Amino acid sequence: MALSHLRLRLAGGFALAFGIGLALLALASLGYLWRESRSRLDARLDGVARGVADAVRREALETPDSTLVFAVREVLAEWPRTGDHWMVTDEGGALLAATDTVGDPRSLARRALATDTARAELNDGTSDIRIALVSGSVVLRGSTTWRYRVMAFGSTQGIEQDTEALATALAIAAPLIVLLSLEVAATLLLLGAQVIAEYESIETGVAEKPPVPVRTEAV
Repeated sequence: MALSHLRLRLAGGFALAFGIGLALLALASLGYLWRESRSRLDARLDGVARGVADAVRREALETPDSTLVFAVREVLAEWPRTGDHWMVTDEGGALLAATDTVGDPRSLARRALATDTARAELNDGTSDIRIALVSGSVVLRGSTTWRYRVMAFGSTQGIEQDTEALATALAIAAPLIVLLSLEVAATLLLLGAQVIAEYESIETGVAEKPPVPVRTEAV
């Protein structure tokens, strides 16, 4: 009976330790996925914002007799349809062009400019929006300088959905893994107990054998 209780206690302790380790591993995995996904999103937004700023500059230099609005709209018309979201404002914050007509891009531009940072995170009421802000300028003939700002933005909703999907999968798999580990631990403990019991029976049998008398011959 004592041996059975010992096996149960050892198996329960093993399962508890394994469950705690699995929970810590799951939390670390979710945190790593969140950080890496946000880093990739920020890097992509930075690239888009710099690309648009360079494109506006090139367009302005190619058409120096036009206006900044014309150059920005030309870039908008020629920009590849890759699902990028961006907008351009002048130095005063007035919206010149935007890839998105839904929602309120002017309000988003004002809120982004108010942060006065290269990167910002805002909430549009449904999800968090990551924003990369790049300032650009171009000097034309006659010392005319056009200054503008490019904001590339993207939703973190996809990151949140991926994280939630991974968390759900881990939550479903964790009990199964713990049960399997408990079964394996109980089996190993049972085999170990059997080996110990057989070893103890051998020792008991040897101890119960009567000693063999030692004969001595007279010289």
